[in-house]
Amino acid sequence: METTRKSPNASLEQAADYLQVSQRTVQNFQIRGLIKTVYLGKRRFFRWDDLERIAKKGVPLPVEVGRVEHAG
Repeated sequence: METTRKSPNASLEQAADYLQVSQRTVQNFQIRGLIKTVYLGKRRFFRWDDLERIAKKGVPLPVEVGRVEHAG
């Protein structure tokens, strides 16, 4: 996870490398609202703060809607 930070924002490739996941996984995090996206012109970036939070705390599992677990 050694990435040079010259900016407060990371490219998709940098984000995936930092989190050690695929670029598609980073895109899924963005779709789920776990990572905020910053656009500069047509280029998309991700905030290092969000990436660090995910690296430290992990990603919450999605909740299945309508599923009820019964005790006992």
